[in-house]
Order: sequence, then C-alpha cells, then structure tokens
Amino acid sequence: MWLHHLPRSLHVVVVVASAVYLLNKVNLPLELPATVLLANVAQIYDPGPPVAADARRHLAVVEIDDKQFKNEFRGTSPLDRCKLKAHLERILKNQNIRVLAIDLDLSPVDPAGYQQALADLEAGRAERVDELQRCQYELEEFLRETSQRVSIIAISPLEPTEGRDRCRQWDNAVHFPYVKFGSPDLELRFGMVHDYHFPPEGYAGDKPVPFAEIVMRELCTESTAANGSDGWLPPPKDCDQVLSASASRQRAQANAEFKTYPISYFETRYLHERGRGLALDPGDPCLEGPRKGVCDIRIVLLGGSYGVGDRYLTPVGLRNGVEIHGAIAAQIHKHTWHGWGFLADIGIGIAFGLLVHMLWGMYFVQRAAAASPSNWWWHPQMSYFWLVALAIVFSLLLAGAVYFCTWVYARWGTWISPVPMALAMLFESAVSGSVHAATHRIQHAAEHARNAISTLERTVSELQSTLFGAPATEASAQPAAPAVPGPAPWPAHLPRALALLIVGSVAFDLIRESPLFH
Repeated sequence: MWLHHLPRSLHVVVVVASAVYLLNKVNLPLELPATVLLANVAQIYDPGPPVAADARRHLAVVEIDDKQFKNEFRGTSPLDRCKLKAHLERILKNQNIRVLAIDLDLSPVDPAGYQQALADLEAGRAERVDELQRCQYELEEFLRETSQRVSIIAISPLEPTEGRDRCRQWDNAVHFPYVKFGSPDLELRFGMVHDYHFPPEGYAGDKPVPFAEIVMRELCTESTAANGSDGWLPPPKDCDQVLSASASRQRAQANAEFKTYPISYFETRYLHERGRGLALDPGDPCLEGPRKGVCDIRIVLLGGSYGVGDRYLTPVGLRNGVEIHGAIAAQIHKHTWHGWGFLADIGIGIAFGLLVHMLWGMYFVQRAAAASPSNWWWHPQMSYFWLVALAIVFSLLLAGAVYFCTWVYARWGTWISPVPMALAMLFESAVSGSVHAATHRIQHAAEHARNAISTLERTVSELQSTLFGAPATEASAQPAAPAVPGPAPWPAHLPRALALLIVGSVAFDLIRESPLFH
C-alpha cells in the first residue's frame, strides 16, 4: 500500500520545496526559463475580454510611434516641446480624462542655459530667449496650470546622456506643487524585465516611488472616489490593497526593503484595447472627446515606442517601456501569497515522489527475483523496463502539469510553475530515492524472512510437542526480534538538522508574509 510511503515522501517534498523557495529568493534563475516558456505558450490562448469590467478599462496606453517620431518630430530627441505641448492640450480637451501620465523625460536639456533663459524672461528680455528654451518654459507652465484640475504624473529626469546633463532639481514640489513624479527605471534580471519593485507601506525614504505605482494609485483613487458615478466603471477588487499601502498609518523605515512582485503581462487584457498602444495621432477618435463604451478613456499613459533605447526583453517578447508600465499599473498588486505556491509545490512533489518510489520499488523487486522459465517478462534482466516506464511516465506527468499550469495562467492569470519541483524531485530520486527504495525492499524481504523462520520454528515446536509430548519453549513460540542498532553518532544527525533549519526559515518567511500579519 502506497500510503505507508506518504510520511517519508512528505518529509522529502517539504525539504525540497523549501530549498527551491530559498534558491528563488536568492535570485537564482530556477524558475526563469519556465516562466519565459509558459508565458509565451500562454499567448496561444485567447480567453476574450473579461466579463466583469472594472476601471482599468478606462486606462489607455498612447504611444509616439516611429512614423510620428520621424515625420513630425524630425527624429530628434528630446522631443520638440511646443509640438508635445500641443498634443497634450488636444488630449486634455477630452473632459472625461482625469489622469495624464507621461512616460517621457520633460526636464530641460540644458539646465544652466534654461536658468539663464528664465532670468531673461523675468527681466523682460524675451527676445534673447531661443525657441528651445521658450518651448520648455511654455510646457512647464502648461503642466503647472493643468495639474490643478487634472492629475498629472511625470517621470523623474533620466540619467545624463551624450549632449544632455541631468537636471537634478527639476522634479520637486517647489516648481510643480501638483505634479506627481515617479521613477521610470525598470530592473533587468538576467537580461529580462521579469518583476518590479515597489515601496512597503508608509515608506519614507529617498528612493523614488515607481512611475507605474503612482499610476496604479491614481487609478484606484479616481475610480474609488467616483464609485460608479459619472460613467466610471467600478474599481478593481484589489484597489483596497493599493490605497491601504499608500495611506498606511505606520511609516516604514527609510532603509526598508522594497517588495518584489513578478509582472503579469496577462493583466494588460483589462486595459483599453487590451493594452494595445494607441497612436498619438489627431485622427484617433478615442482621444478626441467624451465617448461612452469602448472609447470611454479617462486615464492616459503616454510614452514613446520609437527607437531601441526604451525597448526591453520580457517573457512575452520585446516590449516598450510604456507597455511594461501599463502592465504593472494594470496589476493592482494582484499577488498571491507565496504560501499557496509552496503548498502547490508540495502537492506536485508528492505526486512525482510517490510515482518515483513505486517504479523504483518495482525495479528492485524484479531485479532481485528468481528467473521464471514460464514468465519471461518477470526475468531479472527485464527489470530495466521499469526505468523506461519511469522516464516515460515522468515525462508525461510533467508535460501534463505544464499544459495545465499554462492553461491556468492564460485563463485566470495565476502562475504555477511545476518545472523546478519536478526537476528537484527527479534529482532527489536519482540520489536518494533509489537508495531508499532498495533499502525498503531489503528490509521488507528481511522481515518476511524473519517471519517465515519464526513460523517454521513454531511449527516444528508444535510438531515436537505433539509427537513426543515435549512442551513448546517460549523462545520458539515467539518470533525472533530483530537486532536493535545502537545509537547513531552525532554527525549522523547533521542532515536532519540542516533540513529542519531550511524548513524552519521558509516557514518563518511565509508566516511573516501571510495576510494575517498585514
């Protein structure tokens, strides 16, 4: 019966799952290949628009594409401030738009020259100000004025590039009291944008809040305040997590560690046009004015899709920075407690572990069996078929698990990766699982032999008593007790102590992260 193997399998699976969890925590790419593979395979599923629409449908990603960049902006970066201001004015003529997030560096190209231009304008020497500085001034005035009635989100100045200095004092509350600034930085892990970092509750340090995090907060704030009125769709169900995190009563330490969540590009299907970028073109009807239905845009995320400087490799292929920010904003902190994933790993490990133990056991049983002339299949040299069966069944089980997990990810956006646990259990079966199966079979055979000998001795004793009238001795009537080994030396307990340490540290981390403590 396989149930008596369950305690040992559960012990091994918990230790292996804990080791996989810790390796992933220290940033080893165990799960990254599986993430890339399954995220790409999941693209073949098209579950259609979500049935329960929410306020994320109001968020539209708008892009300045290569064609517009080359024709209208003459292929020069930074973009012409006067033309960009004209486009922003046109967008905000739509009275429905409540939030404008700009994923473009709007800081002055030449900070020192711009300060001189501001001094000339204040002194009434406007004729000495060139067109570049004048357009910069008009754009800033537009942002200051517009941000009093529309929520404006901008990015902090980028790092200096060739021919451009960093304007360090541009993104502050003195110049723009109503504009919110965020960091546009995207973290590369093994050459890929795989996850993002956002501050803990009540963070008060100097590290800037991510740009997409501010967009997420504004989306939840606006939709929650409207609460279905004025044509607003209801807020996403996870908005309470975002609002509670941004308005925490307890302030975190300045050196608090930022939280890390994987980016679910699956969530972009909740956005306007499923997150597909609209062209910043005057002919696009969805940006022209108030409309109900599919063109009911209330939040605009504007960025550039031109060039390769803001293009990143993701699990679903190359994506522009503004598309990635849109995916993060659509996520609404949708994060499953790692404890559920840990339990899923344990379930996967038990399935693989019991399979491996059963087939290894059958291999050793046949390997040690006597040859039978009437049954060639049970010949000891035919036992290798159990290893072939192990490889085939293991592969089929892994393929089925991958297919199921891919379908779950594409259907509900819930990520379960069976590959790390399957590989870990395969390694464990080759290292200790086979030895345990062989030892178990040897112990089972030895116990069976002891019982057979005891039965034979008892039968002989009873026969002697019947034939000769001699009473059966107590020793012969009782089965022989197996030899009890002496106590193991203390180094033999080190593996178990290490296993307990690993499992304990993971349990502490999961309990600390659990919703009960937040």
